[in-house]
Amino acid sequence: MKRLDVLHIYAGTGGAAGTYIDGIFSALNGNFSQECIVNYYFPFKYGKKVFYKVTEMSGANILSSFPRVRLGFRMLELIYALFFSLLYIFKHKPKVINYSMTSNLKVEYFFLKCLNKYSSCTLLITCHDVLPFQTGYSSYDEDVKKRKTFFCLADFLLVHNENSKKALIKYFDIHSSHILEYKFPIMDLKKIQRKDIGELEEKSNFIKILFIGHMRKEKGIEILIEAWKGKVYDNLHLTIAGNVPSGFDFDFSSIESDNFTLIDKFLNDKDFVELIHSNDFVVLPYTNGTNSGFPSSIISLGSIPLTSNIPMFSNNSLIDKLFVFNSDDKDSLTSKFEYISALSVEEQKIAKQKSMILLDAYAIDFKEEVNGVYDSIIKHVL
Repeated sequence: MKRLDVLHIYAGTGGAAGTYIDGIFSALNGNFSQECIVNYYFPFKYGKKVFYKVTEMSGANILSSFPRVRLGFRMLELIYALFFSLLYIFKHKPKVINYSMTSNLKVEYFFLKCLNKYSSCTLLITCHDVLPFQTGYSSYDEDVKKRKTFFCLADFLLVHNENSKKALIKYFDIHSSHILEYKFPIMDLKKIQRKDIGELEEKSNFIKILFIGHMRKEKGIEILIEAWKGKVYDNLHLTIAGNVPSGFDFDFSSIESDNFTLIDKFLNDKDFVELIHSNDFVVLPYTNGTNSGFPSSIISLGSIPLTSNIPMFSNNSLIDKLFVFNSDDKDSLTSKFEYISALSVEEQKIAKQKSMILLDAYAIDFKEEVNGVYDSIIKHVL
């Protein structure tokens, strides 16, 4: 049996997140033999779908109302999926395993330790977030230590931008020769829409701006609210869509209601795609982060990313510098709203065309980079 070139393993590929692996898989297709072990709700026909059938939020998730029971089931599902992965690896003996790291759980550590010790594959660990997020339910310093034990098991660590590479060297003492890099894959959300999303409705009197997703602190939701509060723009409308987390104490009713909409609910893929497609700008006021494929998703649906200037955005060639504001600075964001408010219909159209041109160029560079990385590993390392 001929050895498989590349096996991708990524548990977090349910729903829209599945476009991440698809971006890589599609770019490598035809040049390498490959397979992927993914989430049960991976939105494409290929792949071994084994992670989180019962407990995935983007799926049926019948245990969503029972968080403690869900957590136990989720651990059992993870153990099953990793055991399945081990059997698959020992049978098919892939040359390279690309493992996307999403947590610091011991069962994942033992899985990777087993691969490191007993398999002949070259192990890549994709570092989606090099540094952990600071939360109220875990120790940041302990998370960093745990993460380092994972990183030490890999032959190579894979990142998608230069600031991630610098963080690995600075905080984890990883030598640059063990770090590989290619651009973040294009996460084209049109691919998961079963039917054509069609044309936009008749032009609104408003330039529509959207914040979408879970409202974690590092996403800058509070900066956005402060920048919008007390301002009334005759031709701008802001929508904030996604679950409002418990403990989030801001009173949305204090925001001007005529040009503001709150959609407080879990968003399925259809909601997600249609909301982005129907808005002119998607605002990403992040104060912290390592990687994001969201700009490519936004552009793929005909909207424009409006981002803070943290490194993961400022180093992204998809971002139009005209639509960047200073991180953690409500006045800078307010100034950018005022700039957008003054745009004519023709200027908006030109800006969207420019974004599509940037995306086309990015796609060419990405395909070249990702093929170069796997080619060098398979031909020159093994």
